[in-house]
Amino acid sequence: MPPAAASVAFGIAAGTICNFATKLKFIFEYDDCLDIFASHAVGGIVGNILTGFFAQADVALLDTTVIPGGWINHYWKQVGFQLADSCAGLSYSFVVTTIILWIMHFIPGLRLRASEEAEIVGIDDAEMGEFAYDYVGIDADIGPKEQETRAESPPPGSNHKEAAHYA
Repeated sequence: MPPAAASVAFGIAAGTICNFATKLKFIFEYDDCLDIFASHAVGGIVGNILTGFFAQADVALLDTTVIPGGWINHYWKQVGFQLADSCAGLSYSFVVTTIILWIMHFIPGLRLRASEEAEIVGIDDAEMGEFAYDYVGIDADIGPKEQETRAESPPPGSNHKEAAHYA
């Protein structure tokens, strides 16, 4: 497969999967301001795995790396190498971030917890003043719902006495 066709597959797959990944924060109920995890972590994993599928020996040679290719060239191990790389990157990021946050915990006056109001409004809106990617899911539960104030229509087939009840 030519590199240009592989790049189209990368773009379509990564864009689609990252878009769906923005909904993970609602399913698992975690704060992800500006959908950083959905964009960068999920996008990185998708790109890394697709690299294992579409890797080509002639492209890798451009920086003097010698590989037999990827999945398409019947070098099945490359996908495993890419998965191992993704696991190593996620593990490293998790451990280093945990250490940094643990150190920050002991610095007086430094808090990472958002206020309850900011959590209700949404961290994107409260901290950044915008919504990053959730153009469809902006139906946050902010305050009480308004009651329906207009009169109901009478059901079809009702007589005049019953219709007076709905007026």
